[in-house]
Amino acid sequence: MPGGARRSLHYAPLALAALPLLVFKDAVFGGRVFYQRDIQLAWQPQVASFVHSVASASWPVWDAFYGFGQPLLADPSGQFLYPLTWLNLVLMPGTYYTVFVLAHAALGMAGVFILSRRLGASPWAAAVAAATWMLCGPTLSLVNLYHHFAGAAWIPWVVAAADRALVARTRRASALAGVALGAQLLAGSAEMAFAAVLLSALHAGLSFVQWRRPLSAPNRRLVAGALLAAALAAGLAAPQWLPTAEVAWRSERQRLAAAERTLWSVHPAALIETVVPVSLGALPLSAERRLAFFDGREPFLFSLYLGLPAAALVGAGLLLGKGRRLAVAATAGALLLALGRHTPVYAVASAAIPVLGSFRYPAKAMAVVALGWALLAGIGFDAWRDAPPRQAGRGRWVVVAAVALALLALAVLLAVHLAPERIGAALLHQPDPFGRSPRALLRQATTDVWVALAAAAAVVAAAVSRRRTARAGPAACAVALLGAGELAWSHRDANATAARDLLAYRPEVAAAVIQEDGQRLYVYDYAGFEGKAMEHLGRASPYRLAVTPPGLTPAEAQALALRVYPVPPQPAIWRLYGSFELDGRRLFPPYLADLTAFLRVTEGTPEHRRLLRIGAVRDVVALHERGFEDLVPVATFPSLFPENIRLLRVPDALPRAYAVGGSRIADGRFALERVLVDPAFDPTREVVLADGTPRAAPAGFQARATILELRPDRVVVEVTASHEAFLVLVDAYDPGWRATVDGSTAPVLRGNHAFRAVAVPAGTHRVEQRYRPRALLAGLALGAVALVAGIALLARG
Repeated sequence: MPGGARRSLHYAPLALAALPLLVFKDAVFGGRVFYQRDIQLAWQPQVASFVHSVASASWPVWDAFYGFGQPLLADPSGQFLYPLTWLNLVLMPGTYYTVFVLAHAALGMAGVFILSRRLGASPWAAAVAAATWMLCGPTLSLVNLYHHFAGAAWIPWVVAAADRALVARTRRASALAGVALGAQLLAGSAEMAFAAVLLSALHAGLSFVQWRRPLSAPNRRLVAGALLAAALAAGLAAPQWLPTAEVAWRSERQRLAAAERTLWSVHPAALIETVVPVSLGALPLSAERRLAFFDGREPFLFSLYLGLPAAALVGAGLLLGKGRRLAVAATAGALLLALGRHTPVYAVASAAIPVLGSFRYPAKAMAVVALGWALLAGIGFDAWRDAPPRQAGRGRWVVVAAVALALLALAVLLAVHLAPERIGAALLHQPDPFGRSPRALLRQATTDVWVALAAAAAVVAAAVSRRRTARAGPAACAVALLGAGELAWSHRDANATAARDLLAYRPEVAAAVIQEDGQRLYVYDYAGFEGKAMEHLGRASPYRLAVTPPGLTPAEAQALALRVYPVPPQPAIWRLYGSFELDGRRLFPPYLADLTAFLRVTEGTPEHRRLLRIGAVRDVVALHERGFEDLVPVATFPSLFPENIRLLRVPDALPRAYAVGGSRIADGRFALERVLVDPAFDPTREVVLADGTPRAAPAGFQARATILELRPDRVVVEVTASHEAFLVLVDAYDPGWRATVDGSTAPVLRGNHAFRAVAVPAGTHRVEQRYRPRALLAGLALGAVALVAGIALLARG
């Protein structure tokens, strides 16, 4: 290797190492924390449940706080078997998340660098690819979607390991590929792992499979290596994914309607965002346009921008580069999938590959588009610098393409400046809630286009100068620096940070809730059911701010408002037992999903209070009063919304654990809609069981149930009853729960539609329930075998 190339292998990675520190400088050097979207509303509650489980000397397998309790380990987004997650036991949430982001930014860039090198790129071209990947809009948009960000960072590693296995064709190389895929699976994103497998298979098919001799010895070796890697990866990830598969099979996740699966499809009109730095999602769009572009929500990815100057390098890679087949196929295929319901491609792919039926939100495929785009940018850097003069004719098309994209950006600017009122009438909410004019809004949204145009002009000049071979190298470097700098500028405000106090804030209403007896809390979520915000609050957007505290940005104020009013599942952060939360993860079993939905159907009726009592709900937190007239007002707290926060108490709420003497037999919708809400049904004397023999409560029946131990994966109750009884524990039923009565095994029954019941004899008895699902035990055994096998295979190398 020449001395210059050898030095590049050291300098290029060193140059990349500083990039995450610069991109996330506010979190690294400013003492601020990431907080947006899923970080606050999903990740922190999950981590709080995980830390509480470990601190309680419990296995981290059951979330005691979310939705009457739910499997914890079985939710892969929690990453509870991912080694980095265990740092949460010693780090504060904000500090951990900064470490998490920096680690996976570095991991992803290193993976792109290595994959580019394996595909034939020079060290500096690989560095260009890695930097482009890091600074792309789709990649930065995943920072707030923690498990998808980690999964995306592992994609290039899996493909690079697969390439090594395809070239070496040894067991050790296949084992390394399996380890990489297993680590990615533990990161929790099935979609990103599927993308890595698909890209690896595509790479093998394009470059290694002998299609004319399908049964040849080389092909058989490829298949054997792939099977070894897949088996090892599946074994290493089995402790996570076997419990996940068991829970998902019982839930609605496997039977998602096409309309739900294709939510957040990238609209074809939004593709202009990939090469022009504008963000439609940041504009106050009209309801009609927001419905068309983002299904009426905020965009799944806040930026799709891939870079206008970087497009010149990509064009050079397409026209002049070598080893571009994988990158081209990945970019084009993923882009078509990201369009989702807007083309027939996604439907055809879902029919051909059934596993796609359990995935949601096609916009996630833009993560693969970003990877393919970055690889093409690296390939284009080498082509720009090294392409022979005889290819100058093809190189002219790079100039043509750069000029065409620059003209597109210029057209956007001219339209905004010449016809803002007409564009505003077609796109924007009228009138703007904050009184801003369409001209001001549109000009603010297109500010970065000026920078992109200036950089594009410089790129065109560099492309013209490239016709002189002596300037090819400097021109390529100038274009690469322009592309990276323009992407960094356009995303300078991406992944906003806030003061560290935000993630540590405990709302007043949470401090006022008392759960010493284990009774539950119900916080009304206005965004979960269509029309509820309009019905109760008189507006379609339930969490619209009425006031922005001084010193906070609108985004920080919105996050604080959703903490002051503790939208579920945030109460888990403060160890408050939840109840009728909505199934945002689509992992609830049908009976629990039906129960939580039915509560909203009964609002304003006596049945509503009856269901709250049966759910052991003692306290209710809401912004409205209508429908809660039969509850007792306790306190009122200020919020950042137009309404105050109301804390209400449910009279005569049932305790968390109690014993009854009688039983009814009913299941399904009949049990929910006819029996539980029947005034003749007395939940203090009888329980509704899914199956068995009905039994009337004996005359003179008396019983007492005392919770002796309440841990996430273990509950111990002492029951004293005058006759045979049923212990009812108002915790969600799951087949993984095991029960003993005085040490003897007893079946756990599904009582009152969604809770747990155990039959106990007369007298005083100790009932213990433990959560030990068979899939977890089987997964741990398979994981141990795979770990030993993997160590043995790697050691033999």
